[in-house]
Amino acid sequence: MDNNSISSWIEKKRKEYGSLVKLPELIPSLLTELAEKAENFNFAESEKSFKLRRRLDFHSKIKPEHLWERFITQSMPEEIFFNQFSLTGTNNIDLLKTDEIGKRITHIIELKTGSNELGHAAYEIIFYYLLLLQAKKKPLVKYELAEPMNLIIIAPEYYCKTQYQDNFLKEMQTNLNKDSKYKKAKIKFISLPQSDDKEIMKETTKKIRNEIVGKEIPLDTLIDLRKFFKNNL
Repeated sequence: MDNNSISSWIEKKRKEYGSLVKLPELIPSLLTELAEKAENFNFAESEKSFKLRRRLDFHSKIKPEHLWERFITQSMPEEIFFNQFSLTGTNNIDLLKTDEIGKRITHIIELKTGSNELGHAAYEIIFYYLLLLQAKKKPLVKYELAEPMNLIIIAPEYYCKTQYQDNFLKEMQTNLNKDSKYKKAKIKFISLPQSDDKEIMKETTKKIRNEIVGKEIPLDTLIDLRKFFKNNL
């Protein structure tokens, strides 16, 4: 695994402690460690780094997460919604929203479609926000960053259906509020539509794949899904 990858760091912590969501008391120490990781991050610029992009290429073997990511991007207005904002290497913001003139980043979004869990998504999106703040100081990012920044986790409904999952997010928000470095960032969970459980999630993903890749069903059959994202993001 790439040592700079946030996923590697999170998986290491999960092996050490078990479920991070069920241990909210770990949040302060893990956030401190995460901030140190971001401060020491070595940015290596490339042509694709720190640029607003809209990747909409679909193919028959596309992974479910990439399928949803591009479907959501396709469903949103071109002037404000983007995906795969590269912070270099293996660290990319899945989805990103700007103001209407593309000058200020207002939302950064971590998308999950079944792998990992809520704790992984939460620490991942906070790390990406910290990297954005670091890159802005360098300065490597030309865009303004909203205060407060909206940190959005989009995932299947079962990621956040229990009381302990809800408590974890509330405790995370409390810790973000305590530290001025986060500039009052707001963390929020939005469940993917038609994703009550794993089987329903698979069926919904299949519908999107058939529409976009296989063209087996009419284009207007998923209009409600598109409306959902326009109304909630």
